[in-house]
Amino acid sequence: LRILFLGDSYTEGSGSAPACNYPEVAAQTLSKRIGAPVEAMNTGVGGYGPVDALHLFEHLIAEGYGFDAIVYSVFLENDFTDNLPGTERRVVAGINFRFPVSWFLRSFHPLNSRTFRYMLFVARTSRLDHGIREQVQRREGSCQIESEELIEIGGALGALVGRRLEANYSPQGSRAATAVMSQALAGFEERARQLGVPFVLVVFPDRILVDADLRRLLGRDLDAEGYDLQLLRRWIETHVEGPPVLDTTEVLRGGGEHYRKEDTHLSDLGNLVAGKWVGERLATLLFSAEGEE
Repeated sequence: LRILFLGDSYTEGSGSAPACNYPEVAAQTLSKRIGAPVEAMNTGVGGYGPVDALHLFEHLIAEGYGFDAIVYSVFLENDFTDNLPGTERRVVAGINFRFPVSWFLRSFHPLNSRTFRYMLFVARTSRLDHGIREQVQRREGSCQIESEELIEIGGALGALVGRRLEANYSPQGSRAATAVMSQALAGFEERARQLGVPFVLVVFPDRILVDADLRRLLGRDLDAEGYDLQLLRRWIETHVEGPPVLDTTEVLRGGGEHYRKEDTHLSDLGNLVAGKWVGERLATLLFSAEGEE
């Protein structure tokens, strides 16, 4: 059995080893439940928005790949704003950036030059200390399930959380590009229907919604400031009617143990917890109690 996993870096994987990524863990869990081999075809790409993932899905179909089920993972933190109108995804130094579609803005605005983006990449990576480099390094071996207590918010994490709060949840911020998400989900459903295979949506929450330690260390009353942290979850609940939705919010709720110390990606422990939970529910969704498809 082959399960196609589509999405961004949450799907591609933030585990320290390939076996510690949520799609691979989900496939292994599903395999144990049904007593048959299951392949996780992990096609997640860091920085992909829903439109990018849909284009990749269509490309795989055109290339003749076959799947027994399709899983698209939505990360509430940025998937609603990745495919902003008037921008396109380009890669500089291995990092995804959004560039204006306008040739004039790309060519003559200094902040949009590839040279500036490359310098930005070098500046950011040069500030990574040894601990962070170890945390994001890929290696073969067992998963690192020991979690580190979040005792302070680093500059990079604080800046990232601040940007996402304003983009997704503030009254003054721009509302999520829900029309783009709706169109992409409709495209996934239609292609899956044409293939005659199930389509499942997996939702990953914004870290600030489930990490009580992060909210405490921010030292802000977000409700009093008018932030609505449930906004995007409510949109999913009220607008997604076709595919089954597996929302990992409650299983990841707690402190910072499910996340990397300095960013909003899942730690090995978070990947294992989410992957096992998703795998169990895929077994229930895709197979009968007798284990037959």
